[in-house]
Amino acid sequence: MEENLVHNESVEEEEEEYVLLNLDEVRGQVDIPPNAPYVLSGLDTPNPILVIGDSLKLIGEYEETIGTCLVFSEGQATPVVHEETGPSEANLFQAHS
Repeated sequence: MEENLVHNESVEEEEEEYVLLNLDEVRGQVDIPPNAPYVLSGLDTPNPILVIGDSLKLIGEYEETIGTCLVFSEGQATPVVHEETGPSEANLFQAHS
């Protein structure tokens, strides 16, 4: 029994961390094809490296996000209607008669 308690205490929970790559400054200067192979390395260093294909190497830097960073997909997802708010097209501020 004691062995199980010691084992459970030593198990550490892994924390997920998401990284957002902002390539806006590069997008206009270099053509990056949609499914180009890439290697992302050095995430545990101050300057991570992104290598795209055989010809492009980018050295980045970390910027802490203040607040919440929201990331949206460009896909054609079906809109979700929440009971509390209703559809986004609805005028929630119209006067009730």
